[in-house]
Amino acid sequence: MSRFLDVLAEAERFHGHLCPGLIIGVRMGLAALKLLKSSRSKDEEVVAIVENDSCAVDGIQVVVGASLGKGNLFVEKYGKMAATFYLRETGEAYRLLLTQDGGNRLFSSLSEAGFFSQDEGAGRKALEVLENIGDDDLFKVQRVIIKAPPQAQIRKSVVCDECGEPTMETLTLEINGKRLCIPCATKKRYYEPLV
Repeated sequence: MSRFLDVLAEAERFHGHLCPGLIIGVRMGLAALKLLKSSRSKDEEVVAIVENDSCAVDGIQVVVGASLGKGNLFVEKYGKMAATFYLRETGEAYRLLLTQDGGNRLFSSLSEAGFFSQDEGAGRKALEVLENIGDDDLFKVQRVIIKAPPQAQIRKSVVCDECGEPTMETLTLEINGKRLCIPCATKKRYYEPLV
């Protein structure tokens, strides 16, 4: 089995299903590692800055070894099927964008090969056609300069003076002499307690 199919199978296990977005992320991640002359990040060696929160991000995570928890995956919600990959050791960075033609080529190749059929065997076989599509047929590649994101750090927690919940010290605000977490300081939170 090829490296692409091996990694795609690993990404599918991680993501939970096989879909075009995941395929794009795997291809993008493999192309980036080739450009950076690097392997999968064990720690924070390779940084990925993705420009959407689609299925492709899971493919990138698996291939590149970037994750929010390790601090080498960043999300910029620009709504573009693009990502920038940065190698800390060399300072090199490349932005890869799935072009309109590249997306059309990928979807039509998958469709013609039977990926979207009800026959799972045909769908799996269709993946092999993707190996014959070059990276430059899918992506616009730009060498870019980025401000190196800081490496992940363990931060001290402090207790919010209003809700009493431990909060990362660097994400608290000093208001009227009180140390407050962001939800208490802004009176905005994504949830409402039932009790």
